[in-house]
Amino acid sequence: MELFVDDPINYTETVKLGRDWVWAPDDEVRPWECISLGTRGSEPDIDELARMLEAL
Repeated sequence: MELFVDDPINYTETVKLGRDWVWAPDDEVRPWECISLGTRGSEPDIDELARMLEAL
């Protein structure tokens, strides 16, 4: 999998991220509880982020 981020406001060149996935038939896919930190212009819910990190 490859991800390209082209954001000339924040980066001087395109950022490329990649990952290889390896087949592991005995691995278990677990649910991931996502949280919303709000929209770009709003203040993030820092308390919710702290609770999420403590749960790890």
